[in-house]
Amino acid sequence: GVKFVRQFAREYRRLCGHRVIIYTGSFWRDALRNPVTLTRSKLWLAAYTPTWHGWVPRAWRKPFFWQFTDSARVPGISGEVDGDRFLRSRRAFKRLRLKRAIRL
Repeated sequence: GVKFVRQFAREYRRLCGHRVIIYTGSFWRDALRNPVTLTRSKLWLAAYTPTWHGWVPRAWRKPFFWQFTDSARVPGISGEVDGDRFLRSRRAFKRLRLKRAIRL
């Protein structure tokens, strides 16, 4: 549950030097009971709805990424793919780059 997520996030930051990005849909609300934790981590919200509003877990105000479909089409790729939008600035996107190589 929540304890494991916190431990994983802590260990990931220790090893990689940056915070995890939380990818979730209803799991955060339904299975973990919508905890207000890891609020400094970025949210990648899976909500296959016309808008992301109303689907964001209470730990965040706005997602960084919004996965709005699993049936998008991309030229050159056969079949359907996930459709995602980055909801922040180009500068914020560039800041997501790794600070150093990950050594495991």
